[in-house]
Amino acid sequence: MGPPSFITCFVCQRGFGSQSIRIHVPSCLEKWHKENDTKRKSERSSPPTPPAHYPVSVQLRPAQKHQRQLSAGRKPRPVTAKLDKPKVSLRS
Repeated sequence: MGPPSFITCFVCQRGFGSQSIRIHVPSCLEKWHKENDTKRKSERSSPPTPPAHYPVSVQLRPAQKHQRQLSAGRKPRPVTAKLDKPKVSLRS
């Protein structure tokens, strides 16, 4: 058995296993887009593109945030206020 093979992320250039690269690339691209959006328009660059030999199975779009949907007859839980506990002094 040889040394483990890593796939290099085309965004951050770090090495990942074949399964974890599928998880890493969407979050790495999302982070890249957030950082790029904070720059001035003149300093922004186009998004990195994967090389031709890059695994096709990797999802290249940033992951969509899933919003939880409630059932039709279900009501959302009420928000409860947190009560401040009185501070107890240990000094006498």
